[in-house]
Amino acid sequence: MSAPSTMLVRAQAYLAERRHLGFELDRSGSLTLAFARFADASGHVGPLAAPIVLRWAKEAAARADPFTWAGRVGVLRPFARHLADRDPSTR
Repeated sequence: MSAPSTMLVRAQAYLAERRHLGFELDRSGSLTLAFARFADASGHVGPLAAPIVLRWAKEAAARADPFTWAGRVGVLRPFARHLADRDPSTR
C-alpha cells in the first residue's frame, strides 16, 4: 500500500484536472493551494476533515469576519467533493 499523498499533491492534481476541463481557477486555485500548504505545514495527515478547513478559514491571515471565513470554506467545497469522490473517509 502506498503512503498517503500530501494535501498539496492532492490540490495540485485537482487543479490540474479542473484546468484541463477549461476552468481558470485564479482566485479559487490560489486559495486551494494556500489551504493545502497550511494543512501540510500543520502536520495534517489523512483525509480532508472539517476541523482543518475551519482552522484555515479562521487563521490570522484572514480578516476576522465570518463572511470571509464562509467564503474561504466555500472555495474549498468543490475540492472537498473531489476528494470525497476518491476517498470516502473525507468528512
